[in-house]
Order: sequence, then C-alpha cells, then structure tokens
Amino acid sequence: MNIIVLTGGTLGGKTTIINNLKIKYEDKIIIIPEVACILFEKEFKRPDTWSLEWHYSLQRGILKKQYELEEKAKNEARRNKVKLIICDRGMLDPSAYLKDGLTELAREFGVNEKETLSRYDQIIHLVSLSVSNPALYEKFVSTNPHRIESIEEARKQEAGTIQAWKNHPNRTILSGEISTSMEKIFGITETYI
Repeated sequence: MNIIVLTGGTLGGKTTIINNLKIKYEDKIIIIPEVACILFEKEFKRPDTWSLEWHYSLQRGILKKQYELEEKAKNEARRNKVKLIICDRGMLDPSAYLKDGLTELAREFGVNEKETLSRYDQIIHLVSLSVSNPALYEKFVSTNPHRIESIEEARKQEAGTIQAWKNHPNRTILSGEISTSMEKIFGITETYI
C-alpha cells in the first residue's frame, strides 16, 4: 500500500480535490481527514486568549491523532486490499504553525523528520490562494466564517508548509486552476491504484 499526503496552505483546494477523489475511487482508496478539523469539532475549542501552552497541547493532539488514524488506515488497507491511502495533511504539517518550524517540531514533540518523511510515498502540495490569487483568497475568507487567517497569516503558513516537506524525495507542488490540479492529481493517484 502507498500513502500520499495532500498538503498546502489555506484555500489551496484540498477539500475539493479530496471530495472528487472520494467520488472517483470510492472504496479503492482510504481518506484520512484533516485532524485539526476533527479536534476543533470535538475536543479543542479555540481559546479567548492564545497561549503557547494551548498551542502545544493542540499540536500534540494533532500528532497523536494523525499517527493513530494513519495506523488504523494501514490496517484497514491490508484487510481490504486497498492500495492507496490519502492523508489530508501529514505529520510534518504542524511545523508550519510553529515559530521554529521543523526544529521546534523535533525539539518539543520528538518528531524525527527523516523517519516521518519515510512514512509517505508522495507529497502533493496545493498552493494557497493567498499566494496564487490574493484577491480571490480575500473574497472567500470574507464569506466563510470558518476561515480566520488573514492573508499574511495564510502566506506564512503556506511558506511553513513548503518548508515542512522540502526534503521529501517525491514532492509535487501544484498551483493554479483547481481543475488543472485535479487532472494532475488523478494522473498521480492512478499510478498507485
């Protein structure tokens, strides 16, 4: 079985592409949803006042849950002979939200970059609209109450995500029209199924 991480900054098209992958491949793939969304819905509430302690607690929760879901998906894939698991973000993504990136991820959370990179066969990075189309980013953010990142914050997270996966030997960065990115991703996923 193979594991692809679909990553990138805010409003890069991950959700749209994952929904289309589900429709196209149905039970031929296993999708691991974005862990931060799961935690925000069930366990973690955004604090009135941000603190490093809360932030570290959230990142610890994300890493733990991501690992658990990946291991569960691997077991399910073996049982059901599924060849491809797609993760909506992976275990290095939290570094994009840490001041010192991968260094801080290793120091504070014990994440080994080399070992973590080896967990994944392919990284597909979808560039955030904050970089590729700032006007469209602002339009989407103004109409979606769940999107709280300013364009500057989104660009910083985008840069952090690029850094997080820079050492993966099989990384693809896609920017531009969602339909073009989707065609390229379908081409990539076909090679694994």
